[in-house]
Amino acid sequence: MYRYFIGVGPPGDLDDKKKRWLVIGICLHTILSPTLRKYVDSFVTNLYNSLKLSDQIDIQTQTKHLRTYGATNFYLNYEAINNNKAAHGHSSVLYDYKVQNAVDLSKLFLQTHMSHYTAFDEACYSSALLGMISKIDKFPIMVKAAANDVRSNIRNEWAHCNFTVWDDVNYVQSLQLIKNFIYLLNLNAADEKKIMEELDKWRKNGTSFLQGYTISVELVDELRQKLQVLVEYAEVISQTADTEFGKVHEALIDIGETLIQYDKRISTLENVNSDVHEIKLWKQDSKYFIKTDIVQDILRILENKHCVLLTGVSGIGKTLTAQNIALQLEHEHQYSIVPCISLQDIPKRYKENVRQVFVVDDICGKYTANINIIENWRNITNRVTSILDKGITRILATCRTDVFKEKIVQQAFDLFHKTAYNLSDKYSVKDKLVIASKHLEHYDKMLPDITDIINKNKFSPLMCFLCTRHKNFGINEFLNSPYDTFCKEWDSLKSFDTEKYCVLLLCVIYNGTINDGIFDISNDLEKDEKGN
Repeated sequence: MYRYFIGVGPPGDLDDKKKRWLVIGICLHTILSPTLRKYVDSFVTNLYNSLKLSDQIDIQTQTKHLRTYGATNFYLNYEAINNNKAAHGHSSVLYDYKVQNAVDLSKLFLQTHMSHYTAFDEACYSSALLGMISKIDKFPIMVKAAANDVRSNIRNEWAHCNFTVWDDVNYVQSLQLIKNFIYLLNLNAADEKKIMEELDKWRKNGTSFLQGYTISVELVDELRQKLQVLVEYAEVISQTADTEFGKVHEALIDIGETLIQYDKRISTLENVNSDVHEIKLWKQDSKYFIKTDIVQDILRILENKHCVLLTGVSGIGKTLTAQNIALQLEHEHQYSIVPCISLQDIPKRYKENVRQVFVVDDICGKYTANINIIENWRNITNRVTSILDKGITRILATCRTDVFKEKIVQQAFDLFHKTAYNLSDKYSVKDKLVIASKHLEHYDKMLPDITDIINKNKFSPLMCFLCTRHKNFGINEFLNSPYDTFCKEWDSLKSFDTEKYCVLLLCVIYNGTINDGIFDISNDLEKDEKGN
């Protein structure tokens, strides 16, 4: 699924002619060239086998070797094989004339600087491929003519790095010329269809890219990948063959820098979109939050220390409390809320001179201390401390009590250790009664009994909330022994509603999130096939 962002079009620092030049380069070097590498292999191999029989080119010597080829008496370039030029310069009498394979045969038809490849692979570039098709008479006449057209009108023009020639007419004609060339190769139907779809995709994406439409993150990712292929190609050519290709290399690097800046804008918008959605959910859940005196306690800590760590047992309300305090800061003091996946998001998303409140759940691991999180925190501790010292940034974090008590956490999170606020200990009897009475209004006749239960047992706002969602529960039984109550429910499901029981099992296995992907057995089959 493509991700689009309103108001963000393609990189604005690239003019249309430079964009057309880039798309043509992508089609030429990452679509046409791989196709030609497969195509030339069989023709050159057949010619090599033929010349071994007719001219013994695999064992020939300086005194007796094939000098020219074909009706045009094309002069063969033995300088390009067997390291002849590097070893002997222009002293052809010292050359090794043995042509050892089809790849070496193809080099005889090229200029020496084009011959830096050892197979028909990624190192065999478009100039070499088009050159050998043009010079070797075994290729069909129409294919040879098309290769000459592509070389002179597209490849050479592209390599000159003159953006002014890439107007709309030349752009459309060039893409059509590449497509017509591929049709002449008579590929099998499946390969041809795949290549044409790839060309059409870039033609359409190129149109969106050129006309300023909002483009997908996936397209930017693919542009970056294709661009990297072109950069590596241009770098090799400029170092080994054509110094003028340095201009191509520089232009591609500049485009890459522009895409990096675009990536940053996209990343920012991804965060903003995600934040807006998450904060919207927080506001929906805030109806379940019951404000007590602890809120003011926490706000006072934030005012003085700028950060607070809410600890407590599972279900005590750490996350909901942090979220609602952040919402209060947003509403009353115009703070910008930044929901964080980890503490590392704080230095990444910090903005100078902006009121921000960062909210981080389970700062060092949900069930036990995570050593990787701790190491990452140690790397950014000084940076986060300096951010807080400026006085306008706030951090609201949460951590389960048993995790926070681990020795390694106590040592590593000294900053939060000083501002830890244990909700399990801080809730007064009054606070517990306020929360319980709000959640359990339909049990108002039983409130005296509830008060007795709350005083005797570990209090949890989550338990009170669950009572409101399961009004068939016996309240005394549930608050006294919630685990036993749910065990009875699970046993009942297992006997009378097996489908729901299985769904519950999947929820547990997949950490509360189920999507279509887990039922797609084709993915598993593909993995198995690759594994085998």
